[in-house]
Amino acid sequence: MFGGSPPLKVSGIDLNVNNTVKTATVESAYYLYDSLRMYFRNGGGKCYLVSLGKFPEAFVPNEFVAGVDRALGELRKEDEPTLLLFPDGVKLPADKLGGLHVMALEQCYKLKDRFLIADVRIELPAEEKFRQSDIDAFRTNIGMGNLQFGAAYYPYIRVNLARQVRYRDIKGKVTKLMAPIDWDADFVDTNDNTTRDNLAEFEKVVSSSQRFNTALADFLGTTLSLDDMYQEKKAAFYGAIATLAGSYADIAPVKTSYTAVWDFLYQLLDKFVDESLRTDASGLLTGTLRTNLETRVLSATATLPVYLQQLMGVEVLSKDKKIVGDPGIASLNNLNARVWHFVDLKNAINTALALDADPAGFTFTPDASGNTDPARENAVQNMREIIEKRADFIFNGLYMLLTNMVRDAQNTEDAMETDLLRRIPVLGNVISYLEEQSALLPPSGAIAGLYARVDAARGVWKAPANESLANVIAPSVKLEETKHGELNVDVNFGKSINVIKAFTGKGTLVWGGRTLAGNNNEWRFVNVRRFFNMVTESCKKATEQFVFEPNDAGTWVNVQAMIENFLTTLWRQGALQGAITEHAFYVAVGLGKTMTPLDILEGRMVVEVGLAVVRPAEFIILRFSHKMPES
Repeated sequence: MFGGSPPLKVSGIDLNVNNTVKTATVESAYYLYDSLRMYFRNGGGKCYLVSLGKFPEAFVPNEFVAGVDRALGELRKEDEPTLLLFPDGVKLPADKLGGLHVMALEQCYKLKDRFLIADVRIELPAEEKFRQSDIDAFRTNIGMGNLQFGAAYYPYIRVNLARQVRYRDIKGKVTKLMAPIDWDADFVDTNDNTTRDNLAEFEKVVSSSQRFNTALADFLGTTLSLDDMYQEKKAAFYGAIATLAGSYADIAPVKTSYTAVWDFLYQLLDKFVDESLRTDASGLLTGTLRTNLETRVLSATATLPVYLQQLMGVEVLSKDKKIVGDPGIASLNNLNARVWHFVDLKNAINTALALDADPAGFTFTPDASGNTDPARENAVQNMREIIEKRADFIFNGLYMLLTNMVRDAQNTEDAMETDLLRRIPVLGNVISYLEEQSALLPPSGAIAGLYARVDAARGVWKAPANESLANVIAPSVKLEETKHGELNVDVNFGKSINVIKAFTGKGTLVWGGRTLAGNNNEWRFVNVRRFFNMVTESCKKATEQFVFEPNDAGTWVNVQAMIENFLTTLWRQGALQGAITEHAFYVAVGLGKTMTPLDILEGRMVVEVGLAVVRPAEFIILRFSHKMPES
């Protein structure tokens, strides 16, 4: 598992005259995280997550579609996944979501070992009303191909998953009787200086943490981590050396990529350390967090840590033409020319730069400044040596420094928030109320967990229907029986949609087990399609041991016996219908049965398997009639 939950969107928090929450809206910008939680809560186990990158500030449909397309391409390479779903797809327009469903169904058809769980997109989920237009849009855009390899579920579900709401989520968003509130002036006693001071410092911590996180996110862009950025720049340096291919007539690309590595490290020092230490209004950090950082970066004698001293030494080394070639990299970072905003840091940097670079541990060629291939080769080797002996140590030092800054901010914010929630009860009550609010989710995550639970408890041949969903308060839409019937049986094109219903005394149940091929008697039910997937994949893997074995009667008997034993076991477990095995399945292989002499000449062994899979009793019909009295 990687990553975490997306930020919550909290709005419209208004308190009444008694200081309790009157209205509030809490929603998640994305559904994947909570859908994954519902998957595990409902019985799910091992699963694959294909990352599309970091949560963007705003959902961009075209980027999401392109990401899912790439993700499906990666999934083709994996053999284990058997269920496909993408909960955030419901944020797309109906036509784009339909396009993704079509792509997923095509993959399921080609591989024959996986199944799509599709969410029916609801245009206005907050209204919690049935709209025929949602159903029509889904059925229209999913097309007519490969429908037996997917099932659709409706409506969304309201879940009671625990969530964490922080003060930062509601900062500046709480009103009382529609008027903005000031926690200090409105809810803290004027004589309680401790609480007032703590609140003021806490506001600084929250603001500092938010500014730092924003700066880091802007710096990273679409890159996942600082380590990824660093490794990319190092790889570019080694790639530039490899491109030389033994010819050193032009080493400018090597110098450029060498400079990029060090400039990246200097940017970390500039954009995050110096910008955090500056004491004017533009500083990233204030208060306690800034003080902690200053202690880490500068000793009592205003001396830099070893890794930063080495970073200054690299600049001195890189300006020496005898080490890196003629001309030296005089423009490397230009630390003296940079505007440093924290005086003590600037003085420590200048002190380190004034020292001669310590060449200890290096084996530099005495002079790499000549205008010859050997001299330029020496320069390349020297730059490689500086990278190899300094870069990782310096990056790790800076990385740990920034990591500790983030950890300090988180720990300090947590401790201070816990204390303030105790000191300001109204604030604590607001956050508790928001944490207890239910969330609206597309059902695919919970349904995937239900599939896994039924598979483990009963077997893949049991229809995943008439089963309850855990952590679900209720479906978002209540349906009349006639509407339920219209969704379950599509009289026009057979695109069945399985309904999730609430039953008094039972909870919320999945009340449908059809595939999207509802008019196809052979592939109407989810359990039948998935059972065939399972048997097909199992037999395929089991028969791999016979590839390149003699294609003769002895091998045919072994293959037939192996598959028959497997199917007999499934029959005994109740997966196949029939009083005896001959009624439940058959396996045929052999010349004159499933193969012609040409098949054998061309290296084919053809095995035919027939299955009488058990089918669910979808409707129970009770017939009653009058009986005349006989006595």
